[in-house]
Amino acid sequence: MNNIDFFNLIASHPETLLDKAYAAANDILIIPTNAHQSNSLTQANAKLIRYISTFHTLTQDLHLTRTDTQVQKLLTEIMRVLEVKNIHFSAFCQYFMVHNLSFSIYKDLAEDDKRDFLFYVLEAYITKRHDVYLSYGYSDIVLQTLCDNYSHKRKGMAGIRKIEQQLVGLGFSHAKKYKELGSKTYLFPDKKDKKLFKDILTQKNISFVFRDAKQGKNPDILFIVGSEIYIVEHKTMKESGGGQDKQVVEVLDFIRQQDSNPQVHYITYMDGIFVNKLVHASHDKSKVQLEQATEILKKNPRNYFVNTFAFEKLLNHLLQKPSKK
Repeated sequence: MNNIDFFNLIASHPETLLDKAYAAANDILIIPTNAHQSNSLTQANAKLIRYISTFHTLTQDLHLTRTDTQVQKLLTEIMRVLEVKNIHFSAFCQYFMVHNLSFSIYKDLAEDDKRDFLFYVLEAYITKRHDVYLSYGYSDIVLQTLCDNYSHKRKGMAGIRKIEQQLVGLGFSHAKKYKELGSKTYLFPDKKDKKLFKDILTQKNISFVFRDAKQGKNPDILFIVGSEIYIVEHKTMKESGGGQDKQVVEVLDFIRQQDSNPQVHYITYMDGIFVNKLVHASHDKSKVQLEQATEILKKNPRNYFVNTFAFEKLLNHLLQKPSKK
């Protein structure tokens, strides 16, 4: 089988609508299993709600200002609560977005800037949201609901773990040092094995021009079979659109690479139901992308474009081939 054969497997063995690999990784429960229990997050959320009511009393009823000692102490306590893991899923922290500031940006602010922002946003939150939420009744359910909603942000690591499971299932082992590299080994160039990946590029004379073109971005997985090196970029996509079109361009650029080392292969691994639409090409843009992918693979026979099924088949195929000396 050649790289076009493996690409064609995507059409005959499409991605499933539901991928258990992602559900298993993303189904995280951050609140207790019943309302009679509590944990550090629900306790912090309850404390945060009380502090917001206290702030209302101090500033609206007692007319204290930003510089008053009691207000300063309260802001300090609120800042401590906002350090609790997963508190960014609270209704108050989600309100930051209304004022064009994410929780991650808040965390990087200097302490005085945090105090200034919190004083400002607390006043707005009390006016626009707090009394409304009190009338309906605050619920810790919102913490879990938002955690579930944000599960798509965890898909990157879930996808990498999925690939790792496929590799480990076929007997591959994780190499953490250069001396551990060998047939049937893998590493994570964009995560904990950045230095090892850099050493491989140098020692194996691998050009990997993609990194320079993409502001130093490393691939997701590198694995070795015999003396052949396979560098993998993974994407999971479910819907079409402007952002997805940009990602398609990126993964096509990835397999367009012609490395100076003839033992290096580049693999685009795309899962999610969008890849089904791509290979069936029902729209003009998809047809163009499909033609581009096919043409790139023809010009670069060492490279591959696969989905979940095709990647598994490719691994088995590579392991059955006699290794080159």
